[in-house]
Amino acid sequence: MSPPEFFELRERAKSYADIAAYRSTAVNVSESARPERVNALAVTANMFSVLGVQPRLGRAFTVEQDRPNAEPVVILSDELWRRAYGGDPAIIGKQIDVQGRKQTVVGVAPPGLDIHDSHADISLPIGHNQTISQPYI
Repeated sequence: MSPPEFFELRERAKSYADIAAYRSTAVNVSESARPERVNALAVTANMFSVLGVQPRLGRAFTVEQDRPNAEPVVILSDELWRRAYGGDPAIIGKQIDVQGRKQTVVGVAPPGLDIHDSHADISLPIGHNQTISQPYI
């Protein structure tokens, strides 16, 4: 569904407390000598709260980070955090290269979180993210 359709659905849906959206894709993550192609999700800022999930480390996205021209931020999967960053909690606040663009890590998802069997290693805010082409929901 297109973004306008999603926003209309969210505005008109009275049977739900909230509705979130996502789009799956793949992105390149380049860290020194280990570039890697990973599955990614572009998500609405409320995705974690709709699922009733708290990040393992750091925090979820804010509404402000889901707007055009917002600071580029990411949430890593627990698996990518362990595999590529050695499970170092100091990753929060650091920048990583995603699709050639520096993005600040604001959180690490809890172990086992897999939205709709996407096997995503990175989550990005859907509203502003220029890293992902065709931002349809």
